[in-house]
Formats: sequence, C-alpha cells, structure tokens
Amino acid sequence: MFVRPSEAGDSDGSIVLLPFEAISSPDTGCNSSSAYPRATPLPEKAHDSLPRLEHELSLREAPSTILLREFSERLCSLMQSVSHRENPFKNIYLTTAFDGCRYLDTGQKQTQLSLASVSVYHSVLATAAIHLRTYVSPSSRPYIDQIACLHRTKGLEAARGALMGKISSYRQVLTAILCLVSVDIIDGGIRDHWVHLEAATRLQKSQNRLTLVSRPTQQLNTICSMLNLFTQTALYRCHPQPWRDDLLVLDEPTLNGVSNCVEFLYGTTPTITRAMIKTLRLSQCLTFYGDQPLPEPLLEACEDLHDELLAWNIECEYFTTIDITDTTMLEIAKAQATAFYNSTLIYYYRSIQNCNRVKLHKEQQEVLAALNLVEDLKPSSSSHSYFAAPVTWPAFLASCEAVGQERVAWEKWWDRVKCYRMANYVKQKFIIDSIWARIDNDGDTTDWRSILSAMNVRVIPV
Repeated sequence: MFVRPSEAGDSDGSIVLLPFEAISSPDTGCNSSSAYPRATPLPEKAHDSLPRLEHELSLREAPSTILLREFSERLCSLMQSVSHRENPFKNIYLTTAFDGCRYLDTGQKQTQLSLASVSVYHSVLATAAIHLRTYVSPSSRPYIDQIACLHRTKGLEAARGALMGKISSYRQVLTAILCLVSVDIIDGGIRDHWVHLEAATRLQKSQNRLTLVSRPTQQLNTICSMLNLFTQTALYRCHPQPWRDDLLVLDEPTLNGVSNCVEFLYGTTPTITRAMIKTLRLSQCLTFYGDQPLPEPLLEACEDLHDELLAWNIECEYFTTIDITDTTMLEIAKAQATAFYNSTLIYYYRSIQNCNRVKLHKEQQEVLAALNLVEDLKPSSSSHSYFAAPVTWPAFLASCEAVGQERVAWEKWWDRVKCYRMANYVKQKFIIDSIWARIDNDGDTTDWRSILSAMNVRVIPV
C-alpha cells in the first residue's frame, strides 16, 4: 500500500502516507525497499514497426522513447472502448507524462505539480513496458519486467511526494493516482488498484463543492467514479448501510462524478450507470439488514428500480459523444450499451432478487450476442475502432453467473479477445474458471463474490 487518505472531514485535504516499504511486487521480484540492480541491456535489434508481434528492446536505444511510442500508438487506443478524439489516455495521461519528462530534464525545484507529472511519466512507461512484455520473446521478458518494476516504483515514489500536504494541483494529482491504477489494470488488475482507488476517491470527495470544472477534469472524475463502481460490484458484502430516503437520490448534473464520456470510455451510458449505482446501493442495504425485516421504502425502491430497468431500450439513448455520421462506430456503441444493460439486469436479479442463475438465460444470451457483435463490427470501422479493447465488466459479471452451455459460449468469447494481449483479460478468465469450479463443488447458490473474498482476491473487471 502506498497511501491511506485522511478522514473525509479533514479540512486541509491532505493525504496520509503509509510506509513505502509496504509496496512489493512478488511475481516480478519488484520490492521498493530494496535497491535495484542496474538494468542489463537487451539484445540490440531494430524495431521500427511497433505493431510487429516480436520486439527486442535495447536499453541503449532510448527505451523511454520506445515505451512512450508504445503507449501512444497502442495503449491509448486499447484503453478506451470506442475510438474518440477526446481520448483522455492520450490527451491527459500522455500529455502529462510529457510534462513530467520535461521536469526531469530541466531539474526544476520539485513542486506538487512537477512531482505529480513525473509520477504520471513513470506510470505511463511502466504501463507500456508491462503491455510490451506480451510482444517480446521469452528471453527478453525478464529485462522488460525489470524496466516495468523500476518505473512502477519511481511512479509510486513521485506520487508519495505529490500527495504530501494540501492538494493544490487537483487534476495532475488525480491523474497520477489514476495512472497507478492503470498500471495495475494492465498488469492483471488484482494487486493494488483498490488502494490507489481509495486514495483517488477521497481526493475526489475533497473537491465535491466544485460543480464547474473543465472537460479534462470531468473525464478524470468519471474514470475515478467508474473504476470505483466496477470494483465495488465485485466485492462481497460491500459496505453495508441502512436505508435512507435520499439513498437513491443521485446528483443528476454530474451523476455523482460520471459524465457522458462513459459512452466512449467504457461502452455504457449515464442511464445504465445510474441503474448500476442504484443496484449497488440497494444491495448494500439488503446486506445491512440480513435476515431482519426490511423497511417498506426499501422494498418499494427495489421494485421501482426493476420497473426502471424494464422500461429501458436502446432507442432511449442519444449517444451525444459519438459521431452519428460514423454508423459503424455508433453501432459499436449501441452494442456495448446493450451488453452493459443486460449485465446490469443480471446484477440486479442476482444481487437484489436472489434469482436462480438458471432463470437468467435470456439475459446471458443478450450480453454474449451484443459483445460478439461489437467484435464483428470492428474490422469494418473507418475510425480505427478495432484498436479499442472491450471493457469486460459485462462479460466478467455474466460469466461469473453462467451455468451449463452458457459457460461454453463464454469460453469462446474470452478466447476471441485474446487478440488484444491484455493481461487483465487473462487474469479475469483464470478467476472465472476458479469461480466455476468452486460453484460446481459448493453448490449453485454460492455467491461468486464470497468465493473471491475467500481467495483474498480483489478484481477490477475492466
């Protein structure tokens, strides 16, 4: 762990730091409390074309330039669900990384702004190195691991410095923390993302009096809120709370920090996101009361949400951020939203109504058909949407609840998306296999989230 945010009521908005020695990376031998050996140069070999399946990286050939190009040309596209000109991973993450590089080159006095930018720079390089690992030959992977580990640690160190004291550079500091989350996502999404998300959420709450902010800040707030939402939907007994009359009253102008950029960032819509948030909050209430009698307003809220869900249809969505003249991109956006909607139905029926998995076959088929349509459409897109990788929340949630032949169909889908070479997809499929095995062994009524809890695994399904 690297930070523990102060209490939300703290007036100075500061973040309390935990001992940096607690950070470790067991699978790569990366430990922040130990000295790093000098990286051994990799075999020299020209690689002018990054899309080639095999790269050989040379430390004498400006690895930072290679990694920045990897992030710019490949990862910026992969990390959004639909290609879009307002891509925050390019326009915010990468731009801030370039600022951090300049701060390192000029040797200026360290400030909160410069440290946050430097943290982003190192996190971007770490993210690129982790993903590049899937393209290099096995003999080169230990060196790539060493590079990734080095930049990951430097990113954490710089973030520690940026989080000391009162936050005066909110956008840059939030970017730094979210970049640390991205590092973990690209590395599999089961290690330390939740610690960084906790810090990001507390930082976001410290700015809750701001209603007029720039589009980049809106996008960062959306990323923070959505990643936190995805994570919480995969937690067992997530923050139980009693019913309150205002529990489902969401801040409509910003939807609790979520803007309409979710359409191209994650493949969902504000309307569907609202239903996801309400389902989460109602499930927290049901967990709080357990076997006790439920308040009548809570029962009514559960029924009302069901009515809201059934009233939805794709024609109600306007997709204001999508270029409607690009019909293929619009169809991709609609298909992804359809997948999110049906997975939200599965989430509702299982979390709120405790519906038997066998009765959700229709919703399972709808999610699967929509996600396969997304992949079918991509090769014909004129806007290079085929470089955008799908956000896996709909697939992960539906897969965890799948039974019988539905699992066979999901096996095929997870095999299909291996082409993106995303480590988090591989880890998620491994987790799904483990969940299926436990459900088959323990009984069909087992909550897959309780299995993750028993495995001591926190996953961010994106």
